[in-house]
Amino acid sequence: MIEIPLNKDGGAWRTLSVNISGVSLSIRLLWNGRDAHWFADLESVDGKNSGIRLVVNTPLLAYKNRCLNGGDLVVLKKRLDCRDPLGFDNLGSDYTLNYIDESEMEHLYEVLAAKGA
Repeated sequence: MIEIPLNKDGGAWRTLSVNISGVSLSIRLLWNGRDAHWFADLESVDGKNSGIRLVVNTPLLAYKNRCLNGGDLVVLKKRLDCRDPLGFDNLGSDYTLNYIDESEMEHLYEVLAAKGA
């Protein structure tokens, strides 16, 4: 698992570029104040995924992965004592964006199934 470093002071619109397993990935994070959720636009040489809502403990590209081969992105709770849901102020501190490879995805599914999530 690779934690993607996020600028916590980026405001409602953040952009970054990361190298994940040899793939250069551009990420644009957008806060939608009307429905109080983060969304992401992701782009690599393999393709583009737009308007992905960040949902905790859910592979973000499971439905249609156009930008990463052999893995996925997932938002995970970093601090287990955090009781707040993912929101504007805690992405990058209480919650992190992570790349997981295929074997880690299988483990994530097993853990979530065991918790009844």
